Amino acid sequence: MSQPLGYPVEIVHYNNEEGFIFDETALGEILKDPTVAGKEVMVVAAAGAFPVGKSFLLSLLIRMLDAVREGTKTWEDLANGLWTNDDTGPLRGFHWTDGDEMVTGGLYFWSQPCQVELQDGREVAILFVDCQGSPDVKLQLSVESTLFAISAAISSVQIYNLPGRISSTDLNYLKMFSHHGCKTFDAENAEHKPFQKLLFLIRDCPFIEDYGMYGGKAYLDTTLNGNHNPISAFEMADCFLMPRPGLNVDGRNMDEISDIDDSFLESAARLAYLLFSPLNAQRKRIAGQFVTGTELFGYAKDYVRYLISAQPELRSISDANAFCQNKQAEEEAFNNYKTAMHEVISTAAILDPDSLDEHQGAAFEMALNIFRNPTKMRLRPPTDDQKTQFIDKIDSYYRQLKMQIDFIRNETNQRLNNIPEDEQLDLAYDYLGVNMTATNEEIRRRYREKAELSHPDKGGNYKDFVTLRMHMVVIEKARSGPRLSKNRCVYL
Repeated sequence: MSQPLGYPVEIVHYNNEEGFIFDETALGEILKDPTVAGKEVMVVAAAGAFPVGKSFLLSLLIRMLDAVREGTKTWEDLANGLWTNDDTGPLRGFHWTDGDEMVTGGLYFWSQPCQVELQDGREVAILFVDCQGSPDVKLQLSVESTLFAISAAISSVQIYNLPGRISSTDLNYLKMFSHHGCKTFDAENAEHKPFQKLLFLIRDCPFIEDYGMYGGKAYLDTTLNGNHNPISAFEMADCFLMPRPGLNVDGRNMDEISDIDDSFLESAARLAYLLFSPLNAQRKRIAGQFVTGTELFGYAKDYVRYLISAQPELRSISDANAFCQNKQAEEEAFNNYKTAMHEVISTAAILDPDSLDEHQGAAFEMALNIFRNPTKMRLRPPTDDQKTQFIDKIDSYYRQLKMQIDFIRNETNQRLNNIPEDEQLDLAYDYLGVNMTATNEEIRRRYREKAELSHPDKGGNYKDFVTLRMHMVVIEKARSGPRLSKNRCVYL
């Protein structure tokens, strides 16, 4: 079997000297890649006390998904735990170690998404995230909480990887985390919690006869004993029990697949089926809405920025969610406004200040309605301050746009007014690159070609576009008189 495609990419890093470092570009390259951008996504993240083998497990799961992709295994094989040691060679993937040296110092994405086809034929892009803090006991708990919050917020399944059992310390950590996550969400929006699914993954489990989800559910119910407060930030929680991977697995980055015990491979195969099969894949949702890779990128970048820049006492997960949801609504509304205005400058309205103002007013009302009532990812309405900031942003944009257009229009008018009308027409034909005898259709075609190149949305600039438009008006006026033959149109 071939080695898995891809490599780990660090997105968030923390060290005591520089604090948090966020590589937004790297995240964008993954989530906006053509194989991910327009598809709904499933994000599986693993976190847990160092070192308990979560990077090793993620690498094994990637290997199993690749086997399904290559056709060497089927979903039915995984469901039945059919994964034997005929798979040879080293296990490559996320970096891991079995010693005291920390490898995962923040949050890593696997660069290559896996693709799974759902029962309705749609493809979902599956992404893997490896998240862990530092084994240094002096590391601030707020840092650990922030890393876990980022991991849980961007994932649709958050694996909490633990050795042997769920301890009271583990539950206390989740309880503290849930407190931050739910201190306003439960009261205001019980329908949508901050995070989706939490999966306790108990490694080296002593319950030999109860491996898997069935035994895990019974164990989790017994452990929680009716107290669901530690997991209250999540929509749902499950538990999966696994055996020890084998005495020959020493945790080095070059472990041979053949060194892993069959019982562990069988258990991992069943886990892969329960997580990734078309029937079970948990797509990422925000505020109850499935999101694409591009939409997740917009949300994640604002979320990470918020959490790593805010003071610890302000790092409320609920506030972070509300902040990011409103940022996404603002971005959607502003982009729609800019698109509408760029369509306006493609028309004669660009040459008429009053008409431009009228069209701007309509574009502004459309954008404001989107911002107030976005269709996706909104739990709280924007505050009055956010509305004011949004209006100021549009006003500033339009003032600058109008100043540019007014300056270019006045400059071009002044230049044209100093030229006789016949020369203006010659200049206009030359500017378009057509002969005076060209048909209206030829002129229209040439205008569209030049407009495509000079339009600001296409990498051009306002000066070239306004100049082109004004030359076109000169030709339109010359061809709109009564002397034109039937093939001449009043407005090209």
